[in-house]
Amino acid sequence: MTTIVYSIAHVEIKLPQNAQYLPIFKLICLVSGIVALELLVAIIICPFWLLMVNICPILIVGVLHHSYQQIYQFLYCAANLVLNAVPSLFQKIYQFVYQIYDWLLQIFKSIYVAASQVFSSKEQEDNDIEMA
Repeated sequence: MTTIVYSIAHVEIKLPQNAQYLPIFKLICLVSGIVALELLVAIIICPFWLLMVNICPILIVGVLHHSYQQIYQFLYCAANLVLNAVPSLFQKIYQFVYQIYDWLLQIFKSIYVAASQVFSSKEQEDNDIEMA
């Protein structure tokens, strides 16, 4: 069907009757040509694709069955590694957050001390001016 639509649009482009509809026919020709090409490739590749879809799971299951002991040992070692690494990772994250908290606390304390000194010296100057 797409080949027929492509052929009709191509003939309409080649016969210069209505120049008004030429862009529409070019678009129809382009789209139907692309769809026809995709369908042709799907027809050619389809048997190979079906073969691969049927053979790949068989190969995967065969490999897994043949080497299940190695896979089991690998997964066991990986799980132990992850389980051993997680607590130390959380400990390091906790230490990092605690250090940032201490650092921010020291900064705010120093800002508070500096501000209180500035305000106390300002009050002292205001009191001296009132006394004079």
